[in-house]
Amino acid sequence: MKKRIGIFGGSFNPVHLGHLGIARDAKAFARLDKILFVPNAVSPFKLDAPPVKADHRLNMLRLALADEPGFALSEIELERGEVSYSIDTVEALKAEDPARELFFILGADSLVDLHCWRRPYALLEACTFIVLARPGFELRPADLSLDPPWPERLLADLCTAHPVDISSAAIREAAAAGKALKDLVSPAVAAYIEECQLYQQAPGNP
Repeated sequence: MKKRIGIFGGSFNPVHLGHLGIARDAKAFARLDKILFVPNAVSPFKLDAPPVKADHRLNMLRLALADEPGFALSEIELERGEVSYSIDTVEALKAEDPARELFFILGADSLVDLHCWRRPYALLEACTFIVLARPGFELRPADLSLDPPWPERLLADLCTAHPVDISSAAIREAAAAGKALKDLVSPAVAAYIEECQLYQQAPGNP
């Protein structure tokens, strides 16, 4: 039987409890064997707002995932060291192990812009999408600028994740203001942010 592997990409700047909850919901929804957390090197949508150094993001991910069975860290995009495009990552992961079945985890709000991604149709063909429904955010097939049958197919079976009102941006602001990060990130990540004094300066530093 093929291993079912989820791909969860993002800046993870920092990784927070909402990310972990989404991953757990997606894992259960699609009966995944493993989820790979894939921090990007440079997001094509955030070229003017670089995250903290990759080493910090990796360390926080290692701490957050340490006690999460079935979650793993992939450095494939950081090792590539350039603007991170999902199709490049998926094709590289397929080449590593063609026997795996790949699932791409994406929020419904991000689905609206999928047609702007690099080679979106190749990405849709290369893996199965797990689309996460967002409370208060409803999509119709007509809202997606994709050729049939993709809009209907993508919205046919949404994964309903637990409501999450956490964002990395809000956590960065809270850390900069010296506020406690309890209930936003894991205790180990909160301690790391405090110890390394992350997010105390302008975005992108230190």
